[in-house]
Amino acid sequence: MKKLFKRLTKRDLDSLFGRFFKNSAYQFSNILVAKAGALIFSLLLARLLMPSLFGLYSLSMSIILIFSSFSDLGISKTAVIILSRQKSLNDFKKNARYLFKLKLYFALLFAVILGVLAFPLSVIYGKSPLFIGLIGGTSYLIFSGLSTIFEALFQARQDFKTPLIKEAIFQIIRIILVIPAVFILLKMNNLENVTLFSSFFLMAISYFFATMFMFFKLGSQRSFINHPVKLKSSEKAKAKTLLYPLSFNSLSEIFFSYFDLIILGFFVLPAYLGYYQVAMTLLALATPFSSLALVLLPIFGRVRGQQRKSIFGRSVKSLLVITFTLAILMFFLSKFLISLLYGQSYLPSINILRILTPLFILVPMTTLYYNYLISTGKQFKVSILLISSSAINLFLNLFLILFFFRSNPELIVFVVAGVSVLSKTLYMIGLKVISN
Repeated sequence: MKKLFKRLTKRDLDSLFGRFFKNSAYQFSNILVAKAGALIFSLLLARLLMPSLFGLYSLSMSIILIFSSFSDLGISKTAVIILSRQKSLNDFKKNARYLFKLKLYFALLFAVILGVLAFPLSVIYGKSPLFIGLIGGTSYLIFSGLSTIFEALFQARQDFKTPLIKEAIFQIIRIILVIPAVFILLKMNNLENVTLFSSFFLMAISYFFATMFMFFKLGSQRSFINHPVKLKSSEKAKAKTLLYPLSFNSLSEIFFSYFDLIILGFFVLPAYLGYYQVAMTLLALATPFSSLALVLLPIFGRVRGQQRKSIFGRSVKSLLVITFTLAILMFFLSKFLISLLYGQSYLPSINILRILTPLFILVPMTTLYYNYLISTGKQFKVSILLISSSAINLFLNLFLILFFFRSNPELIVFVVAGVSVLSKTLYMIGLKVISN
């Protein structure tokens, strides 16, 4: 603590510790802004749409985010790791060019696939407003994807301030554009389809402005897009060595992140999806503590041996104390928070939130372990663990719902929440074993 105080008072932020502290502050602020903005946006939107329509919005968003995850396939994380290792501007630009074009290609490809599958998905779920919502989500997928890769470029350069400003721009514009539009459309009768489409399209516009800010902020380095020097075959192969296992990880993370609402959409009414989404939104308040892991990713890529282990060990202890304390508070304050923020219509979310409370600890901790193991070259072991945990999640959900709880929608929601916690716990245990 004395060393920390001395370095802060002397503004010693150029050392490895100094960069870590500064970047942690920016990244924590970034995710805090993101989650505060998302919470404000969510509670305003939830109060306007009410449980049923908010449930349809949440299901649409989950499907869109799944396609968005497919369009990334670990490219952004690969960019942070690879670009943070480049010592010359030329190497930085040619690697950035390769990864950017790869990201753009996949974003456009999966946007088209989402557009094609929008109608069949609405038929499968038996929810017609889903179709036009997913069509609006195609533009959201493209611009959010571009925003992600630009953010990775700044993180690789140890610049976490610019993504913070970008996030603030996005959150502010999203609230200004979407909430008034939804309010006006709901004043007109029978415009559920238009309301969903407008919500996602205007969020895409918000991402566009935020991305343009980052593009111009790159200055002369934005010329990487047309950089004349291309990667050699051997350099591409090296990038793919890291990209492939991260791609498998991304596919498995899809199930952990969005599978709950996807499976619930088949078995329960939209209102229950709204209740579940409210619980997940409040649970996402734990995400700022994952910022520690995100900041450490480029640092883990640079340091080696005992120094990396020391940074990791201290981070685990600090993160565990903080998240455990806040998880207890979240459990006992769940009724107060839901009543205050979302109103009486969403009181069924209380017990769902209480069941999901352990994720307040597990999500930041698994993110930290994940990034540490990736930096140590154990991405294939992590991939196998993720796939196994996801398979357990899928099997248990389907088995319990189809054979025991199919006729009770409230119990179905509780089962999905409980299985989510169980599979994440098994994943955490596996990460711990691999790290040892």
